[in-house]
Amino acid sequence: MVFPPEFESKIGFDGIRALVKESCFGPGKHLADQISFSDDLSEIRTLLGQTEELRQILLSQENFPSQDYYDLTGELLRIRIAGTYIEPDQLSILKLSLSAILQIVNFFHKHSVNQFPLLSSLCSEITINPDLISEIDRIIDDKAQVRDEASSELKR
Repeated sequence: MVFPPEFESKIGFDGIRALVKESCFGPGKHLADQISFSDDLSEIRTLLGQTEELRQILLSQENFPSQDYYDLTGELLRIRIAGTYIEPDQLSILKLSLSAILQIVNFFHKHSVNQFPLLSSLCSEITINPDLISEIDRIIDDKAQVRDEASSELKR
């Protein structure tokens, strides 16, 4: 069904989107802008199911990873250019983000797929090489300073 351009405003959906955006952090703020009204029953059921699964996780008192969500899209696009490199502070943020993602994937792997089927399916194809996090640790310390041992040249 096609809705008139002002439909979301008339029904107050734009206000709901703004409230959701206020509660988001990291890349979620950008994604909140993309939320739109839907009359697709299948889509609505899936989204409500995902929301309910996360609500159950949060109510269960389990430690679901809820920090270190950073949007590094710009930085990752920038370093795709030949001759560029990632700065140590951004590398530290990348490590935190990768660790958070790995914790989320591990959270769903340790639970039965039947317990959180919709959210488990979202992360089923995510793979993070843990060696990448170890390699970042080898290069920078906890204060995002390049270690003297990061390369043989630096060590010398």
